[in-house]
Amino acid sequence: MADAELLIDEETGEELIITATGEPPLSPLEEAEYEQDRETVINNLGTFVKVGLALKRIKEKRFYRAKYTTFEACVKDLFDLASRRAQQMMQAASVMALLESEMRPDAKDLSHYAGHPVLPKNEEQARALLRAPEEERAAIWQKTVEKYGDKVTAKCVTNVIRDEIGAGLEEKRQKAKREPSEEKKEPHKPFMDAFDEFWRQVNAAYMDDWKKVPKKDVVKRLELILDYIKNH
Repeated sequence: MADAELLIDEETGEELIITATGEPPLSPLEEAEYEQDRETVINNLGTFVKVGLALKRIKEKRFYRAKYTTFEACVKDLFDLASRRAQQMMQAASVMALLESEMRPDAKDLSHYAGHPVLPKNEEQARALLRAPEEERAAIWQKTVEKYGDKVTAKCVTNVIRDEIGAGLEEKRQKAKREPSEEKKEPHKPFMDAFDEFWRQVNAAYMDDWKKVPKKDVVKRLELILDYIKNH
């Protein structure tokens, strides 16, 4: 075994195989699967689904353990992939697998999608769906296709998610208005307006992937507000 050390137990005379990481070596089946996944990544770096799923198997089954102590070290050495990039490809592939599992069984009912991209065409479209809760991703994708047809882009997906979030917040706000509080009083309108605007800004920052407004800054200011409310 290339990446393992063969030792002899002085007392029993048995051969002891120790991997570079001190863990049990790969079984013949694991070695075959690892070799297949490794070749998949090398030969299909432009195909994010195949690569993402292969990387996911390597990570989840810890095929890298024979030579590397971490998955990150493995992908950097073998494929020259940064851990963040590998994570992105795995996430996008997982989204595609989810959509296929939820949409393929009903393909006969999707005749109105004729000529449309029933599944995302590229990694950017798939990764855009990560902004939506997992249980809502298939529905978000179908709404995106219904709205944009064969002109779907990652930005289109983001727009639909933003619309859905906004609609959900508005529904909750209207419900809160209909349900009387314990004191039977409506919330102070200026406060509610300010609160709604705060929600809009937070969602805008979220949809922008926290590039302009760091998430930690929002959390820090929320903690200050909570402290103020508790102490006054």
